[in-house]
Amino acid sequence: MTSRVLVATGALIVAIGAVTPTSAAPSPVTTKAVVVKIAGRSFPARLSYPTQGGPYPAVAFAHGYMNRSSWYAETLRSIAASGYVVIAPDSETGRFPNHGRLANDLNGSLRWLGENSATGSTAVPRGKVNSARIAVAGHSMGGGVALIAAARSRAVDTVVTLAAAETAPRASIAVRRLRVPSLFVVGSDDRIVPAAGTAVMFHRAPSPTLLATITGGSHCGFMEKYPLACDAGRISYDRQLRLTRDLLRRWFDKHLRGRKAARVTGVPGIRYVND
Repeated sequence: MTSRVLVATGALIVAIGAVTPTSAAPSPVTTKAVVVKIAGRSFPARLSYPTQGGPYPAVAFAHGYMNRSSWYAETLRSIAASGYVVIAPDSETGRFPNHGRLANDLNGSLRWLGENSATGSTAVPRGKVNSARIAVAGHSMGGGVALIAAARSRAVDTVVTLAAAETAPRASIAVRRLRVPSLFVVGSDDRIVPAAGTAVMFHRAPSPTLLATITGGSHCGFMEKYPLACDAGRISYDRQLRLTRDLLRRWFDKHLRGRKAARVTGVPGIRYVND
């Protein structure tokens, strides 16, 4: 167990410990800390991409409330290992985050990737990013933020949320303006952001959209660091992470790589609803 810190989850303040996932990335990935500078704004971020080759589609991922990108490090790395450039802003990490600003940071991170890839930089190798194929994603607060970001952008091709929570501005309103395929992943045993709440957003989203419920999954099961007093489902955190990563890979392969034959559904342990 690593050293413990205090983190607020809603109104609850709890101790944090680290979880070491059992899964490993299947191919070489470069991960680095970067500073995104775009539109007069500057913020740190975690960047992961396949070490060799390119260009690759890009994904911007938003963290949960008072979380950090490092809490999702292996999930981000596993996405990158499947052939994607993944950037996760570490902005708006305090007790009073600005959700709208974090949504802009998601979209800004994708623009920054494209600009740096076009010319080449110490942060992003030249030709690494396919800026014509991009996505936004996020967990909890970050899931709601991803919906806002997707609604604000005409460049995003798809959006993925993990236990999406309500935000301000309201994600449940922004979702009506989506113009791209959307995936809503929830845990059936989530006691922090109940699956029924995220399902409301799912039903408001224009088609094509998919609700994927991980049977026995929890809220904290989407993270790799978690509050000791957080919720737990009927399945282990490791199993939930494996299911989540498999689902994300399938979705991105279909909607970012254009692999029409890619099968998103059919993963044992997950229930699916199309709308």
